Order: sequence, then C-alpha cells, then structure tokens
Amino acid sequence: MIGANSEMTEDELKSQLLEELELARTRTGQLIRSLPENKLDVPYHPGVNPPLWEMGHAAFFYEVFVFNLLDGTPSYDPSMDDLWDSFHVDHKERWRRDLFPGREDTLRYFNTIYDRMAERIRSKPLTDQALYLYRYAIYHQNMHIESLTWCRQTVGYPATPDYRGDRPAPGEPLNGDAQIPAGR
Repeated sequence: MIGANSEMTEDELKSQLLEELELARTRTGQLIRSLPENKLDVPYHPGVNPPLWEMGHAAFFYEVFVFNLLDGTPSYDPSMDDLWDSFHVDHKERWRRDLFPGREDTLRYFNTIYDRMAERIRSKPLTDQALYLYRYAIYHQNMHIESLTWCRQTVGYPATPDYRGDRPAPGEPLNGDAQIPAGR
C-alpha cells in the first residue's frame, strides 16, 4: 500500500527515513556533546527540560511508538521507562540528576535505540503503519531538537560550534509587512 500515496519506491522511502533518522541523531548528539558536563545541569525553568532528559525521552519515544507498537518488544531498560516518559515523571523531577543516568550512559542508550531503529527500517517491510510511526517518531525527535536549542538559548548557552547562521528562507526577500486580508 505504500505506493498508493507516494511516487517513491519502498527503497527510496527507506533511504529518506534513514537520512532523516541520522540527521536527528547527529543534531541531538551535537547539542549534547558540545556542552561540558557542568552545563548539563541547567537551572529549573518551567518552559524547558534538562538536556539529558530530552535525549533519553526521545529514545524512549522510539521504543514506545515503534518497537512496542509494531513488534511488542520490551524496553531496553524497563526500570527507566517511567523516568523517560513525560506522562509519568513530573516536570520538576526531570532536574533530579540522581534519578537519571549520566551523559555517557544516556548517549549509549540513545545510540543503541537509534541503531535498532535504523536496522528495523532497513530490514522490515515498509507498511503504511510502520511509515507513519517512523515519521511520527522522527518528527517528535525533531521537536525535541528544537526544545534542546530553546533550552540552550533560555539559559544563555552559545550555539553549537557547527552553527553557521540562519538558513535563508526560500523565495525572494520581501520588504515591509505582509498584508493578510481578513475574511468572514
């Protein structure tokens, strides 16, 4: 059924998904690895999450919404499920570093889940349900990349060393305000 809504072949879709997954992994890793250890402990703020929690939560999301739903696979570490699950850990509790693994253990978990995701995309048939869940999880990860960036900006951390400035918007630049007519 994949071909019904797409001009792309299954192999092309898989290739695109793998590129998007790797971009999400790379960008998240850059946002975490570029911070020294003492900068991972950000001050509490109701509008952001600590960087390591963001990373662990994103990996957990792949486990719940891909591996569990599609394969019935148990979690990598069931003892951590409630901590990475945003519905089960209070926002303020996310700042308790004593509850969560450190940077290296979180990176190991994150990369293990991403390796499993890439292998699943490569090796399993691409059903409509799988395609939807892969995209859902990748888009969720992209939202957390934005959230990590927002956290860094909120606490006054610099951009990652690879930052090259804003990407220009497509199209021709416009001067002045945009006029958007109201309607009834």
